[in-house]
Amino acid sequence: MCLNYTLIPHYAVLHPLLTVKLPPHITSTTGVDALTHAVEAYIGRSDTREPREMSRAAV
Repeated sequence: MCLNYTLIPHYAVLHPLLTVKLPPHITSTTGVDALTHAVEAYIGRSDTREPREMSRAAV
C-alpha cells in the first residue's frame, strides 16, 4: 500500500520497443526491473483478484 500519493506517477511509458536501441546491459536491467516490480506486486498484501491477476500476467 502506498501511503504517500505523491509517489504515484501520473504517467508511465510502457512501450518495450523504446529499449531496442539501448545497450544490451541497460535493456536487460530494464527487463529485470519490470520483473521485480511484478513479483513485488504479486507477493504484496493486496487481497483483491485484479492486482493478483495483473501481476501474474506481467511475470
